[in-house]
Amino acid sequence: MDVTLINMDTVKKFFGPEEIISTTDTGLKTARGESIIEVTTKRQDSETDNRVSTTTETALKEFMSDEPRDWNALREAKLDVVVSKLMDVATDYGITGGEMNAMMTRFGLNLATRLDQAAHIRFEGNSDEFVPGGDVTYTWSLAKAEAIIVNQNVSTPEVTS
Repeated sequence: MDVTLINMDTVKKFFGPEEIISTTDTGLKTARGESIIEVTTKRQDSETDNRVSTTTETALKEFMSDEPRDWNALREAKLDVVVSKLMDVATDYGITGGEMNAMMTRFGLNLATRLDQAAHIRFEGNSDEFVPGGDVTYTWSLAKAEAIIVNQNVSTPEVTS
């Protein structure tokens, strides 16, 4: 599905320091039903290249701005909202101070597992052999790594120490 969410011809908006060129609904949804969208921005470090980022419609609406702001300011804005929501949930469910470290550890592990699983699927094409906490590259032979590098026609930097 190729649906434009914001008309960039009439509205100038930014995501972090980069100007938004277009937004496209991917047709995919998060587990909570949020629309997953692609945001194309004018890269700040290139005159000719654009950046395509994946986010949710909710996050884009919350964090796009009328003026550019650096990546650190964008990160802090995201963290402010997420921490506030986590505090509300922890309060609603009676999390105690003693349970907070365990909750944050589990949250971090779940986040890492989602990212690792996505990397595994990207590299392997499926999640058949996915093991939480594992690095997808640990299951590869050096021959597979070499084939990937050679296929991309790039050289491998030599590490001397």
